[in-house]
Amino acid sequence: MKPKLDTLELEADCACGAASIAVKGPIYGMFLCCCPDCQLMTGSGHASVAIADSDNVRLTGKLSEFSRLAASGATFTRHFCANCGTTLLGGTSRRTDAALLPVGLFRDQSWFAPNQVIFHRSHQKWDILPDIPKYETYREGL
Repeated sequence: MKPKLDTLELEADCACGAASIAVKGPIYGMFLCCCPDCQLMTGSGHASVAIADSDNVRLTGKLSEFSRLAASGATFTRHFCANCGTTLLGGTSRRTDAALLPVGLFRDQSWFAPNQVIFHRSHQKWDILPDIPKYETYREGL
């Protein structure tokens, strides 16, 4: 996969400061997801997500995780602070080498430029999205 962005160095803490994430490496994808799970997790109409290589991500602190079966048939796992519940990372059994980063976690988000919306079939009409390609589920080849 060709990187969308050269090496970035990103760090963020959870809301209580007990857990953190550090990312150092290229970003391979940036998208908005309107699936019901992302709406539930964010309390909004979509999640803003960046994809990095899981080997370039370091989590610290006391973490918990929650796994569920996704509509795709894959297992989706969210890693979050065991104390305050802030989501720090997501992952899917479809791509175990990919770390799904919740962009809103990072103070500087100026690097984020989504180029697609996935699971548009679940889009809420009140959630205004940018004029980028929209896919009913996953984009072909993802």
